[in-house]
Amino acid sequence: MNEPPAPADGAPGWRAALSRGAVAFLLIVVAAFVLALSNSIAFGGMSVPDVLKMTAVYLGSFFRVGLETSLEFPPGQGTSVALAAAPMLGTALAVWLLFRVGRSIGRVRGSRDGLLKAGSAGAVCAALAVAASSSSLIWPLDSALGPVAATLPTTVVYPLILCLVPTLAGAQWAAAERTPEGWRRRTAGALAGAWAMLAFGIAVAFLALVLLAAVAPEYSRVYLAGFRSAKADWGVAAVANNAAFMPNEATWALSASMGACAGIYGGKDELEVDVVCRARFPSGVSDDAIDPNLEQVPAPRILEGVPLVLIIFAVVAPTAVLLGGGVAARVSGADGYRSAAAVGAVAGVMFAPLAAVTAWFSGVDLTVTGGALGVGHVYLGPKILDVAAAAAIWGIMGGALGGALRQRLRRDEPTGGPALG
Repeated sequence: MNEPPAPADGAPGWRAALSRGAVAFLLIVVAAFVLALSNSIAFGGMSVPDVLKMTAVYLGSFFRVGLETSLEFPPGQGTSVALAAAPMLGTALAVWLLFRVGRSIGRVRGSRDGLLKAGSAGAVCAALAVAASSSSLIWPLDSALGPVAATLPTTVVYPLILCLVPTLAGAQWAAAERTPEGWRRRTAGALAGAWAMLAFGIAVAFLALVLLAAVAPEYSRVYLAGFRSAKADWGVAAVANNAAFMPNEATWALSASMGACAGIYGGKDELEVDVVCRARFPSGVSDDAIDPNLEQVPAPRILEGVPLVLIIFAVVAPTAVLLGGGVAARVSGADGYRSAAAVGAVAGVMFAPLAAVTAWFSGVDLTVTGGALGVGHVYLGPKILDVAAAAAIWGIMGGALGGALRQRLRRDEPTGGPALG
């Protein structure tokens, strides 16, 4: 059966919209396959079905789908282990691709059903992601600990949210592109500023980590452990996985730059170990903290105080919010200092929940129950509420200042509304 002709306004037809969602999913699968293949190359002996199963596991992890397994340790005692950790490089790829899909569907002038078509494209991606990641429920991945399978309901809820939200946001963005002024344009400007604060913050934090590794290699043994193992027999997998988790580490550094802490929290002993803060930095694992009976979580070796070289992280937060405020003013088409500062401040308000969600996404949830290893639920990552509060303070003040500075720099330019792209 032939596809109905595209609408006269040039908007893509339904089949084209659905196809774009499927293509975006396939590109995300390719990224997951690369990570699975790196493990196969490094460790060898993996059959094609095992590589495909690991691809499904990595694909689900991009959406922070949890994994669980059961083992007997000590012998005769059953222990359940559940883990949720997202390699955020894959997550960022997925969000970017799906946003582009939604934007391409909704950007044609005169298209009245762009939002619905974009949502349908996101739904296709979500359905395929749910089917792929939940395949481990039927065909679990064999590991040294035992069969590994996805957890419900994360295998359904998270892919659905992370596929629909970017595509719908892209369609809304496309609609704002066609609006020269008004509330929709200002809202798009504030949202663009919030995203820019997050993107610049992670990017600048990453550059700070790279610079720190160059000038003080002794501090990089934790967050660049995979790259430092590149020459080992399993170096390919170490490098690939370290690269996939670098945005997570940069998010932790961004959180610390804003004044929040990241660490190890929870468990049956109610752990409260701050690892990455303005005044604390990890440099390894304490040898005397490793319990031979496996009844305690190994504690990180912490540098108390702030070595002078770590001052480079002090520029991360202010750089991110100033640049983000400028983006908000530019995209909104603000025509005065006051309006530019206002939209920059609103961007800072939006930055707070965005930073909090990203901080949670960058963390690791580990739940171990039963047996001698049962420690309950342990969270490794930034303190989410602290991140939200710090991001609001930095975002509102820095966003307003960044918007005003942007307006000052362009005061001799024409005042016509700029393009959003």
